[in-house]
Amino acid sequence: MRPAGCVLERGELEPGPRFDVLDYGDSPLGGSCEEALAGRAREALAGFAAAAQALPVAVGAGLPLEAVDELAATAAAGMHVAERVIAWDAALDGRCEEAMAHLRMADVHLRALGDWYHAHARPARETLGEPMLRGARWHTDRVRALCG
Repeated sequence: MRPAGCVLERGELEPGPRFDVLDYGDSPLGGSCEEALAGRAREALAGFAAAAQALPVAVGAGLPLEAVDELAATAAAGMHVAERVIAWDAALDGRCEEAMAHLRMADVHLRALGDWYHAHARPARETLGEPMLRGARWHTDRVRALCG
């Protein structure tokens, strides 16, 4: 499965009232759903990290810089979500030190994604990018609050 599919595949999870599968609240998903999601997030993180490490090779192989730049942003977005899901799982399990380490990495990836959006300001991206970044920050802060 592709890294994005690991994070985005809902499996047994059902959308809540706002049509979000994950609300990053203080209520565990429970059992196999939570374990499956955390496992898929770890798998996705490894896949996105491998993709990010391969970007210099892609440049050397002649892939246009614009394409590499967009792939880097995709990897940053995927790693942010994966780190946030792993942090959420750790926070719900009382492993706050681990959760905070993953949240620090989620913040790094979110800053990289924000930098990319601001460097590539186009009307469509600005319209979509700012609300997405605000939402990502809000969800990240919500996980952070679980550990006080």
